[in-house]
Formats: sequence, C-alpha cells, structure tokens
Amino acid sequence: MSGELAADAGLTAQEEIKRVMKSALDAIIHSFQQLTGLHEAFGFLLDATVFMSYGDSNSDVEGLYQKCRALADTYPDDIDGDRLVDEIKTAEYSSVDVEQPS
Repeated sequence: MSGELAADAGLTAQEEIKRVMKSALDAIIHSFQQLTGLHEAFGFLLDATVFMSYGDSNSDVEGLYQKCRALADTYPDDIDGDRLVDEIKTAEYSSVDVEQPS
C-alpha cells in the first residue's frame, strides 16, 4: 500500500523492488488499455487522408457512418453522429476548393 514500508510488510529489499515494479507495470497496462479504448472510439478521426477520400468513388462512406454512429452511441450527450458525418463531408468538400501550392 501507499506509504507502507518494506519492514511493515515483512518484505526484503528485493521483494519490495519486485512489488513496486509489478505495481508500476499494472499502472502502465491500465493506461495502455485506456488509450486503446480511446483510439478505438476516436482513432478514425485522426487520419485526414481517409477523410479526404470519402468523396471518391472507392470510399467507404457507410464505414464512416458506422464509426460516427458508434462514437455517438458511446457519447450520446456530447456527439450527434449524423451531424459529425455532415461536418466531415463538409470538410472534405471544402478541401477540394483549396488550391494546392505548386
């Protein structure tokens, strides 16, 4: 426990080091699991090249709808899935109008 000394638990120095290392490893695993969950929910928002391809004939627009709906289902008070799709498609169409520098 926090604030507990090795002598209190009857552990040797080596056992205390192992205990602390296992505790640190558990904390890292927990953080990684949280980050993985966030990536699963929000990760599709990070790939701008995929966003910009939704207007292409080969795009997976239905996949975009599914991901946005899943995100909205996860955060129903904060995200409107249909509006998110509209915003993404608006950004895609707006990027077509932007001239690329030569």
